[in-house]
Amino acid sequence: MNIIYIRYSSVVWNYFFSRFDINSTSNSWDYITHSLLSQSIYSKHKYLSILTWQATVYDLWWERNDRLHRGNHRSTDLIIAKISATIKNKIFALRSQNNFLASVLMQYWFILFL
Repeated sequence: MNIIYIRYSSVVWNYFFSRFDINSTSNSWDYITHSLLSQSIYSKHKYLSILTWQATVYDLWWERNDRLHRGNHRSTDLIIAKISATIKNKIFALRSQNNFLASVLMQYWFILFL
């Protein structure tokens, strides 16, 4: 179960973080957080990479618990789709506070992931 789950989560990590130029082969939290926080290319890039990291950690944790406690298994494609939907919903929710920022973030998301 652990080796299979590590491969499973690696597929999800690689899908997202390869687009943010973060080396996803490292298992070190220090390396990952340093990589996220040291991105200074554009604020939208940094914002989306941190948001993606948060959603990925949460959904992989949720999947692990679902597998352990309920015996449910979702494919990596379903997890990736769920994380993508979560991020787009979060960006959409920003529209009421800052429509311009939400528009810029959504455009950048589609540039990275289409």
